[in-house]
Amino acid sequence: MPVVLEKVTEPSQQDLVDLEKTFYEFPVSSGECLLGQQSNATIYGARFNGRLLGAMVIDEQVTPACVTYLCVREVTRNRHVASEMLRQWLLASETGCTVKPSQPTQAFEGLMKRMKFHYREGLWLSSEHLYVES
Repeated sequence: MPVVLEKVTEPSQQDLVDLEKTFYEFPVSSGECLLGQQSNATIYGARFNGRLLGAMVIDEQVTPACVTYLCVREVTRNRHVASEMLRQWLLASETGCTVKPSQPTQAFEGLMKRMKFHYREGLWLSSEHLYVES
C-alpha cells in the first residue's frame, strides 16, 4: 500500500495522536494546536494503512507555496516518506513550492539536494520553479 498525501482538515482522534507524535520535536505543542494556530497554512499528512506517518504545513497563500514544517515520525524515517510527500505535492501543484525549514538538519539538507531543490536566501526552491529576478 503506497503512502498517500492528503489534506488534513477534520482530523480524527487518531490523526491528532499521530500528529502529536509527528511534531513532538518542533516548537508547537501539538498537532491540534498547530491546526488552530496556522490560519494561513494547510496541513498535509502522509497516510499509510490508515495512520499518519508524516505531515507538512504549507502556506498556500503565497506563490509559490511555502512548506514551513516537514516532519516524519521517527520510527518511519529513512523510508522515503518525506520525499514522497514532496513529490506528490509537486505533481499536484501548479506553482511548485519553496521550503523554509524551521529546524534544518543535515538529513533535511540531503533530502533537498536529492530532490533537486536549490538553496537561495534562506529558502529551498523546487528546481522547476526557480524565479529569475529581473
